[in-house]
Order: sequence, then C-alpha cells, then structure tokens
Amino acid sequence: MKDKWHAKSQYYYQHRMYEEAVNRERVYFTKTSKTVNPRQEDPFLYIKGEAPILVLAPYAVRYRQKKKTQVSHEYTGGTVLMLNELLGCSALTVSKLYGGDPLNDFPCIYRDRIVAISKEQKLQAAIVLIAAGRESDFLLEIQHPQTNTEAQEKFMKKIYNQTMEFQQLVSFSQITEDKENRWLPGFITNQLHVPSLAIKINRKARVPHQNGQAYCSMLALLVQLLQ
Repeated sequence: MKDKWHAKSQYYYQHRMYEEAVNRERVYFTKTSKTVNPRQEDPFLYIKGEAPILVLAPYAVRYRQKKKTQVSHEYTGGTVLMLNELLGCSALTVSKLYGGDPLNDFPCIYRDRIVAISKEQKLQAAIVLIAAGRESDFLLEIQHPQTNTEAQEKFMKKIYNQTMEFQQLVSFSQITEDKENRWLPGFITNQLHVPSLAIKINRKARVPHQNGQAYCSMLALLVQLLQ
C-alpha cells in the first residue's frame, strides 16, 4: 500500500495537482468579512458525485463563532473539490460567510442541506475536513464519534485497516459523548445513521502554494483512505 501511495503522490505532484487545488481555492473560497443573507443568496457549494460518499468543508471560508468572525480553514474547500474530481464523491462546502458556525451550530442550515442530500442519495459515509496547526507530528488526525452502531463500527474498521501501514502519519481520537450530538460528524452518525468522521489536516501539508510536494502526499493519502 505504501508503494501505491508514494506512486500516487508522485503522480499528483508531476501533474501539478497542487496548482489545481490553488486554482479552486481562489475561484470558490474568497476570504471576506462580508456576510450574505442565506435567504437571498445560497452560501453553499454543492457538487453531486456518483460515489456514495459526501465530503464536507464547513470552514472553507470565514465563519461566525461566539459573535466573532473566525479565520477560514484554508484549502479545506479546495481539497474537497479535488476529492470530488479524483474519487467522484459528492462535495458540500460553505462558500460564503453567512453568520453561523456550520461545524457546531444546532440547528443549522448547513445541517439542513446535509439532511436533504442524505434523503436524495444513499450515503455510505460522510467525511468532514477541518484544519490542524503545524505542531502535530501527524499528517492527518482522525476524530470520530463514540457511537457504536454496526455501520459506524464497520466503517471505522475499514479506516483502521487502511491506515495500518501509515501509523506514523495518522492519529485517532474519539469525541466525548457530551459534545457528540452538537458536533457535525456526531449529528450525521446519530441522526442520519450515516457513518461519519472528521479529518484534521496538518498545516504543513495543507498549503499547496507553499509546499506542493507535501500537499500531493496528503491528497494521495486521503484518496487511499477513502477509495
């Protein structure tokens, strides 16, 4: 598996896919403090795919939390669009500041859109991409609910198996039960009965305009885990 990952990473780098991610980020995810009215302008970008996986970037642009505007999780939106292209999965990102916190608000119009998509498609998994800083030793940090439904257990077993050869690159943690239902992956797992987790991407590998090689390695690893 490692050989395949290295080969795929090198292929992505040779074909300059890091530049594709930069282009998508610049086109779709403008960094602005201007708030749109979601009743007048759709703040989300949705691209339907054929694979039964929904990949989400709730913090692709700036968002509101505790009455303050927070910085975006740069390049999580562009990465979701790259996964849509490479895996054929559906993509749902926030593309405009609309005044909410789509990862933690409940109720939330972003969650309403996810509910609508889950009714339209028979999803087998939902993946939430968020940002991590540079301090972690891991490329990816996988956070998952404590919920032990049969579907969630089967999904996590697959993810664990896919990461066995990448233990130095991937870490795992559970979200405590008292936070789970307000947290977006917990809501998706418990309320929609769709296996879900969040993947935090280390900043060292999340900035394609600064480190194209590291970004392509991260992107290849995500593809390896989700295909």
